[in-house]
Amino acid sequence: MVIIAIVVLVHIMTTGIRGIAWLDTFNGTLILVILAIFSGHIIRSAGGVMNVFAGLGDLQGTHATIPGGLGIFTLLQTLVFGVVLVSGTAVVSPAVWVRMYAIREKQDLFRVAVAFLVLMTLIHVFGTSLIGTYSWVVFPDIENPDFLSSLLAFEVMPYFAASLFLVAVLAAIISTTDSYLHILAVIVVRDLVRSVFAPEMKKSQELKLNDVVMTLAAGMSLVLAKLYPGFITPLAGVLTLLGIRLHLLPDPFSRPCFPDWWLP
Repeated sequence: MVIIAIVVLVHIMTTGIRGIAWLDTFNGTLILVILAIFSGHIIRSAGGVMNVFAGLGDLQGTHATIPGGLGIFTLLQTLVFGVVLVSGTAVVSPAVWVRMYAIREKQDLFRVAVAFLVLMTLIHVFGTSLIGTYSWVVFPDIENPDFLSSLLAFEVMPYFAASLFLVAVLAAIISTTDSYLHILAVIVVRDLVRSVFAPEMKKSQELKLNDVVMTLAAGMSLVLAKLYPGFITPLAGVLTLLGIRLHLLPDPFSRPCFPDWWLP
């Protein structure tokens, strides 16, 4: 965690949002390629796509069919939940909406939205479904499900490819962390300190304060992760609700930060 925090801080402080965009492009491509390779090896190991799910045996009704083990997830509920989950991510995730605000033309927004939906669908189909399902086939008695994907990678793929999967996991963590730290610093320094308390702040001072805020936030995150490893789940729930409120009920006195074509 310390190594990741240092790498992310150095990267953001030396490259800024443009560097984050380039790194996320590389990391996203790496993740998609590795997931495609992983899925191919799963299908080959199982002897076909249908065998991935058939291998669950008695657990198939719980993990791979509708209405599922709880008996409540109908086809309509499943589709609605998927649509809300994917579209909601685009609304409340700082890593997504900061890029939406940077778009200058309507056609670019359309391209990004379509690409986001397509790529997220591929990631969920190749990543969540196949890896999660076949992991339970190969390791039905594992105590900690968090280890399933990593263990399965070394079970069905060559060592080098499985190692690249672990790299892809780290790439996803870094790509998420750099966006969140950058946005946090911008909100605190530019939208709060500079706009409210120090409107005459120089650009150089703003950049230095950005570095201070990101360093403090990274340090606090390390402490919380060490002391409260399960804290991320309730925190994500609270921040999701807060993010929806901030986007759907913006401050009427704030200055619009959208391009002209966004506004009515």
